[in-house]
Amino acid sequence: MSEKYDAIVIGMGPSGIFFAYELIQLKKAKNILLIDQGKRVENRNCPIEKVGKCVKCQPYCNITSGFSGAGAFSDGKLSLYNDEDDDIYVGGILQEYIGVENTKRLIDYTDDIYLKFGADTKVYGVDKEKEIIKKHMWPLTFSPPKYLESFIVTIVDKYCAFKEWSIYCAFYILKIA
Repeated sequence: MSEKYDAIVIGMGPSGIFFAYELIQLKKAKNILLIDQGKRVENRNCPIEKVGKCVKCQPYCNITSGFSGAGAFSDGKLSLYNDEDDDIYVGGILQEYIGVENTKRLIDYTDDIYLKFGADTKVYGVDKEKEIIKKHMWPLTFSPPKYLESFIVTIVDKYCAFKEWSIYCAFYILKIA
């Protein structure tokens, strides 16, 4: 393994993966090391289907940790918007900062990359699933989730964000200490 890298990316969730991809596309880096605490996708499974409940896998969750994070097992609802109006179903309030059209362009760009690498072209989701997409950013959305499933996804989303933020802060503190 090479010990010289143009960039090292910690965390292989969608942000880390897209960051590395963009570095390569912009010819800013060729040799990138991606690091994540999880297993390879083909070696990840969740015992919840066999035992009916979360068993809190140790040392880390097999669903949220590893390449693509929980997105490795999603059905592709990472980015959606309504063509007929200005409803953005992901990204929190990104459209308030960069505008609706720029947000839609970024979503389309992201979707095109997913499709380039084999994502399913079919868009799934009605009622509960659409509500989960729309409300997972609550309390940044105005009304709270109305389905239990939406609320659970919201809580998990906040937990994962807090965990990633905590790791970043710990790394930053260690770096300056």
